[in-house]
Amino acid sequence: MKTLKPKGDALFFCMGSHCKGKNEKLFDWAKEKKSFKPFHILQMKCSGHCDDKPVVFDSNSQQWLGKMKKEDLKAMVETPEEKAPSEKKKDKSKDKSKEKKSKGKDKA
Repeated sequence: MKTLKPKGDALFFCMGSHCKGKNEKLFDWAKEKKSFKPFHILQMKCSGHCDDKPVVFDSNSQQWLGKMKKEDLKAMVETPEEKAPSEKKKDKSKDKSKEKKSKGKDKA
């Protein structure tokens, strides 16, 4: 037997009877996106994590990820520069509100 080294990161999408409906859509979406090119996008049989469907296994972090949504997958591969403009606006407004709160504390 020979131990093989990984040839890149992989995302395994559970296609058991509980996950399949939602994970088929996520799987197809991830296969189409260029940002997922560094990942091997693979299907697997039931992972046994049915209560947390749909489930994805990330080989890089060695973690089972449950209740996955498209936004969760996007967050795994997006860099801060790739965030949607609406998300950047939200982040800026949060920063401004934090600044106001800290200024108010400084005066006290």
